[in-house]
Amino acid sequence: HRLKWSVGITVYPNSSRVEASIKVINPTPMVQSMLYWANVSVHCDEQYQVIFPPDVKFGTDHSKVFFTDWPNGPVVKNSDKVVDLSWWKNFDQNSRSIFAWGSRMGFVGGYDYGKDAGTVHVANRFQVPGKKFFLWGNNPAGMLWNKILSDKDGHYLELMVGGYSDNQPDYSWLAPGEIREFKQTWFPVKGIQGIKNATEFAAVNLKSLEDSKWLLGYNASIELKNARVILAAGDRILLDKRIDINPDKFFLETVEIPSDVKREDLYTALVDADGKLMVDYRPVNYADEGQEKSGEELPKVIDGTKPVSEYKTVEELYLAGLRVDQFNNARLDYMDFYDEALKRDPDDARVNIEVGKHYIRQAEWAKAEEHLLRAKSRLEHDYTRAFNTEADYYLGYVYAMTGRKVESEENLWAATYTPAFKHPAYYQLSVAAAREGEYSEALHLIDESLLTGAHDLQALTVKMYVLRKLGRNDEARKVFNEIKSIDPLDYWSEFEKSMLDNGSMSFLASTRPRRSEGMIAVQELLEVVCNYMAVGSGEDALAVIDEAVKIGAPFSDSQLVHLYRACLLKDEDAAKAEVHLASGLSSVGNHPLRIEETGMFDRLAALCPENAVVHYLYGNLLYYIGQKENGLTQWRMAADLDPSSALACRNVGFGEGQKGNYEEALKYYDKAIKNNPDDPLLFAESDKICEKAGVPAIQRQKRLETGLKTVMKYDDAVIRLLKVYNETGNWNKAIKIMDSRHFHLWEGGGEIHDIYVMSHILKGKSLLDRKAYKKAMEEFRLATLYPDNLEVPAPAKSVTIEDVIAEMRQELNDNYAKFGDEDSVSKAKSLDELEKLVKEIKMK
Repeated sequence: HRLKWSVGITVYPNSSRVEASIKVINPTPMVQSMLYWANVSVHCDEQYQVIFPPDVKFGTDHSKVFFTDWPNGPVVKNSDKVVDLSWWKNFDQNSRSIFAWGSRMGFVGGYDYGKDAGTVHVANRFQVPGKKFFLWGNNPAGMLWNKILSDKDGHYLELMVGGYSDNQPDYSWLAPGEIREFKQTWFPVKGIQGIKNATEFAAVNLKSLEDSKWLLGYNASIELKNARVILAAGDRILLDKRIDINPDKFFLETVEIPSDVKREDLYTALVDADGKLMVDYRPVNYADEGQEKSGEELPKVIDGTKPVSEYKTVEELYLAGLRVDQFNNARLDYMDFYDEALKRDPDDARVNIEVGKHYIRQAEWAKAEEHLLRAKSRLEHDYTRAFNTEADYYLGYVYAMTGRKVESEENLWAATYTPAFKHPAYYQLSVAAAREGEYSEALHLIDESLLTGAHDLQALTVKMYVLRKLGRNDEARKVFNEIKSIDPLDYWSEFEKSMLDNGSMSFLASTRPRRSEGMIAVQELLEVVCNYMAVGSGEDALAVIDEAVKIGAPFSDSQLVHLYRACLLKDEDAAKAEVHLASGLSSVGNHPLRIEETGMFDRLAALCPENAVVHYLYGNLLYYIGQKENGLTQWRMAADLDPSSALACRNVGFGEGQKGNYEEALKYYDKAIKNNPDDPLLFAESDKICEKAGVPAIQRQKRLETGLKTVMKYDDAVIRLLKVYNETGNWNKAIKIMDSRHFHLWEGGGEIHDIYVMSHILKGKSLLDRKAYKKAMEEFRLATLYPDNLEVPAPAKSVTIEDVIAEMRQELNDNYAKFGDEDSVSKAKSLDELEKLVKEIKMK
């Protein structure tokens, strides 16, 4: 999506605070959705407690599909076992993520009572509402994951915080040119035996003990001399002390509270010597130790997205599609909802705008124009000035991308009539004026844009560029300083600064050690090149590329960099030579991804129609942005022009497989394997195609065994082979591999254990059929084990074969809900057959 984020970490003298300044930036002309979470890992053991704010009554799981009381709730979802969920030690069955729900406090933390120390996070709760923990837990699965992922210094737990998000997933929209800025602070606490509230300056604990005694503790993140600690009950002052406190020197005291004082009347505060409040706390009735809950019902879980046909109104279809798009739901297609909405009302403005945006993302300009014009027709009926000018803005962008300057200008100006699109519309108008060399007008327009988007880094850099073109270099330098005060890591402005100071892009070489590496460095550079191309400065764009190529890798060996250069060269012969140079480089790591690049590849394909690399990369771009049929056509052209290209042949095979043309897909996969017999992914992917095509298992086995040395390089390919062995009755071969190979588990994985179970059950059945009962029973016993080399965690309790199958089915359901699983139907069928087999065995 080409979003950018910058994170600045600040530590302060004489302070224990670690402050993160976050910028999430949308430099694109399209609205985007964003999800931000930060993750701090902490050591944990039986004495570690997660501390949600005391006003938290409920917790929720991922996607808000399950709510629980907090802190006492089911140890895992839908379990009858209720535990205190704030303690790591109590998660004795499985891993768990829990998000705090409904807090109006701005902190989250954790405390190790064995070390009498902990960690606290503080932020503006409106900007950073998310408070979550994840743990593998105090159970066999947790022990295995701890072994796989952590160092040798104990267990860990993740304290997580979400910016503009309170759940995962919980995306929010980011407008074109928008920048979101917020801060987060972490600091350690010690000596106060827990946390009830915290600010960036201090943490407080106030908890009841026995016999009317209360514990009061403060720990500060800064040095505070002659600070004042107050504990009051209504108008009565129960404690009033002057103290010196700092990160290493905490305050802790036991206070006798009169028997007639109600806990909700207590109030404590820490103020500095000048009377400024550092932190305070008033006990919350329902969430402190030993207190009863409020008795409220659990919040309602989400309804979830229904099948398209079940929505009664166009508005519901529009909102359902919008949510699918917003949440980047890979298992649903938002266009299904929009298509149905347009069947019912072809001119619905809201839906047509979204469909228009969909086609912009796919660079299908004519289709985008059609739907946006429909939206405008409905919105502007009877010559009405539209309240919503979104259609005008996106239509103006479509016309700009297709070279229709007059229509673009008219629509972009119409978009400036409302505040929502004033900023991006003026930005596009300014860029268009700069492209025409009308720099004074461009300056006026970019200033208008900045009135409603003052921190838009792209807009500020356009202003720098325009001022440089007008010869107003001192003003341009002031804008540069402003940019760096917002985001010290901004890249494009560095190029402009170099042009101001040196008249060249020479700064690039000196900053390489501080920038990204590999393909990320290339893509960062190409963003700058695209920005210069957008404002019509091909000369500057070429200068950026030339300076980068002089540096060497990763720029000089990037096909994309050279293809951009070819597109910018005015001499046709020089451009063809540059394309030829690019064709001699590796295509690995070259990922075209911008809709602007469709025009570039059109020109390159016309310039060098027989160049396989151009067609291959163009196919990658088109398939990625959603023009899948056109992308497949380009891949076919590449494979025909260069039959030795394993990448092009694989992509044709993949594309045909997605369409269900399995015979054609396998033909191209076979070509790819012939061209690159050392790539195990080709064997894994093509065997999936074989399975879907109904190729007999014995043929699939021979095919995989032909490349056995390569297959054994990659767990996924090995798993395909093991499944085939089970189908062909070669479970002994499968067991031999599983007994000797160490598999590596990824989150959501674990299929290898299912295969292990199947192999031993099938072997056991064959022995049972031969009346080798003792050997058969040993195989059934082995089927209930969880060997360490498979990296699949055992359950907390001893298991039977039925338990194993039930667990496999639950894992299948969980993974489908969390990740989506294209093989879920066939896997469910396999489990049905396995259950039937076990019943037969038991009968025998």
